[in-house]
Amino acid sequence: MLLSVRQPWAWLIIHGGKDIENRSWRTNVRGRILIHASRSMEYSDEEAAEVCREYCVEPPPTFDRGGVIGSIEIVDCVTDHESSWFEGEYGFVLSDPQPLPFYPCSGRVGFFDVDLAAEAAPPPTPTEAKPPRKPGQKRRTRPRSPDDIPIPGFGSWEEYERAMRVYKEAEATREQSETDH
Repeated sequence: MLLSVRQPWAWLIIHGGKDIENRSWRTNVRGRILIHASRSMEYSDEEAAEVCREYCVEPPPTFDRGGVIGSIEIVDCVTDHESSWFEGEYGFVLSDPQPLPFYPCSGRVGFFDVDLAAEAAPPPTPTEAKPPRKPGQKRRTRPRSPDDIPIPGFGSWEEYERAMRVYKEAEATREQSETDH
């Protein structure tokens, strides 16, 4: 399961001690999730770096965007918290941030799942290759296989995906029991 967060907040969650993710909606999600750095930013890179410095955190040279940058444990969802990061209706209480190598993938609003293996499709064969790039056009690199990226708290991507299936089944059972009562 992933949660997309705009930069510099995603980076601050993984590297800067940001222990609350503020949202206008509550969640029952608990456990380790992946943090996806959104492609869109509220600030320019320079402004985002300044935000980091305001929180006494040295910013990265550049902010990764449009992919997974780490994992985090969600331990609670609160409406009030002593953390200086809390501001808003709901705060997801976060712990144990684990940076991961950047892994490009598409993001979405709210919690979402991505078939990372499909996102990391093999390169096209020469007959499927795209035409040459135009001058000044940036080269897009293919993501590595998800099996190359360790997920802290899980032995492998298979274990992570199995845990997510179990979680979804439990969530569906819980929702069914709530509608039955």
